[in-house]
Amino acid sequence: MLLSPATARAQEKKPDGALEHLDTLKLELGGLFALITYSGIRDWKWGTAHWRYNPEGWFGMDTGSGGQDKLGHAYTSYLQTRFLYLRLRTYHGENAAVTLWPPAFTWLIMLYVEFFDAFSVDHGFSPEDLITDTAGVGLAYVHEKYPLARAIDYRLEYYPSSKERGFHPMLDYSGQKFLLAFRPGQLPPLQSTAFRAAELYFGYYTRGFEDKKRLLSSHVFVGLGIDIAGVLEMTLGPSRAKPGGFYDHVGTALSMFQLPYPYPAQVLHERQAIRY
Repeated sequence: MLLSPATARAQEKKPDGALEHLDTLKLELGGLFALITYSGIRDWKWGTAHWRYNPEGWFGMDTGSGGQDKLGHAYTSYLQTRFLYLRLRTYHGENAAVTLWPPAFTWLIMLYVEFFDAFSVDHGFSPEDLITDTAGVGLAYVHEKYPLARAIDYRLEYYPSSKERGFHPMLDYSGQKFLLAFRPGQLPPLQSTAFRAAELYFGYYTRGFEDKKRLLSSHVFVGLGIDIAGVLEMTLGPSRAKPGGFYDHVGTALSMFQLPYPYPAQVLHERQAIRY
């Protein structure tokens, strides 16, 4: 008797160990490796300098981006790790255990990035980048492992800063905002209340650094928005009811990307600096 794809997937054994995970995720890991290598040569100028150690600092106004790139490293690691977990759910459904292998694979990929950044005239080996990479994979693991942790999402909000710059969400710092979204409706006591449709934001963004402008600024803000994933769950049910299905993909995307719609926000702290 032929089994449906869903039934066959449900009867699979849970992947166990690095080799099984590598076999399952070989296409995804190969794609990430190829994409990062291409970006490194084209955008990050790999191979244009001798190996050098280059501590970049953290969130100072005298750094290259005011810390925006550090949040970007954490987010890139977080994004890749959660993508790998999603692909495991797609392949194995309910049998996809939350293991440490996706974070480990992502961390090795980011170590590869940092090693070859050391051969770039624009970068160099940054220990701060590797620390934030580690924070990103750790945050993704906690988010996947513990359901209560899903009450907090780490998201990128992006809107192109100019027509000339085009759509470059990972390089266009002046179009980025990184934020933590607190979703109170994910907490068990509030899941059947109106809080399911609301979320609170705590975020950070900088402006002017990569544009070579004289006036640089950084902003810490709070905001209030609509929990779009929560609204969908109120009508369609939990997004992980069918692990790895289309709805799971939608819910995962909404938990990682903040739609750039207008929402009430208040800047709590702002810094400005003049570039001479």
